[in-house]
Amino acid sequence: MTSDELKEEINIELESIETVLQELSLLRKDMADREPTVREKTAASAFMAQFYSGVENILKRISYFYNVP
Repeated sequence: MTSDELKEEINIELESIETVLQELSLLRKDMADREPTVREKTAASAFMAQFYSGVENILKRISYFYNVP
């Protein structure tokens, strides 16, 4: 893997993370003046899991690039 390929893969992950953050922000606005429903809590939890997975994927790619076990 070249550094350009690494950058491209990281940029793809960052775009996905940005989408997740936008969705979380919209969800938060929808719930601004009331308690969230079970469905909204579940959606927020799923978005948070996607966020953390994206960060983890970036760290794995960097570790792989630098041959860190």
